[in-house]
Amino acid sequence: MLLEIRDLSMIFGGLAALRDVSFSLAEGEILGLIGPNGAGKTTLFNVITAFLTPTRGEVRLAGEPLTGLRTSRITERGVCRTFQNIRLFDQMTVEENVMVGRHCRSRAGVWSSVLRTGSQKKEEGAIREKTRELLSLVGLSGHDQDLAANLPYGLQRRLEIARALAGEPRLILLDEPVAGMNDQETEEIAGLIHKIRDFGITILLIEHDMSMVMKVCDRLVVLNFGEKIAEGTPQEIQSDPLVIEAYLGREEGD
Repeated sequence: MLLEIRDLSMIFGGLAALRDVSFSLAEGEILGLIGPNGAGKTTLFNVITAFLTPTRGEVRLAGEPLTGLRTSRITERGVCRTFQNIRLFDQMTVEENVMVGRHCRSRAGVWSSVLRTGSQKKEEGAIREKTRELLSLVGLSGHDQDLAANLPYGLQRRLEIARALAGEPRLILLDEPVAGMNDQETEEIAGLIHKIRDFGITILLIEHDMSMVMKVCDRLVVLNFGEKIAEGTPQEIQSDPLVIEAYLGREEGD
């Protein structure tokens, strides 16, 4: 398994945002993490990427522990992410935003950059070429010199995905990538997610658009009040009574 979540708990002042959550993710798989608002989905992403330190439990990537590492080290290991609330460098260009995402793979040191050595120039050229490829992949060709702040919302979402891909992840965590998008934009992002998987990248996805999730994901893990209540194929999850109850509530008298 590429990613293993083992008995993960996150307690905030006595409130369990996550409680003993366990699941695994195979290489090349698209796994959807779903559940009602407040279920603990983004908290789990924050634990995986070291924005939060779990109260107990561990996260492993290809058998190696990630728990306790700095966020930068986790990125170097091959885990990159997007955010529920878009986090771009607004006053940088589209190209510059993606190039920033490449910094974890850069070998040029400070003095090479200052002195503009041959190796530094060669590396920068390679980074720019890779950036152009990623912008083409996500549908942003021709926008490279636009300020990130001037992009429409849907294109900002695409830019954030491109920046995450610039780190050459083995595993990418996508936090609500189609939030606020119309049907056509959602369909395009669903196609992009499959393209990303075709490049050999494993995907863990949080999304509230159930129609998109059911079409895109191989398996689903369902959280409710910080606990895993179900795991299975989209077809299995659709008919699971605990999942139906979590989303629709228990009928009066039940």
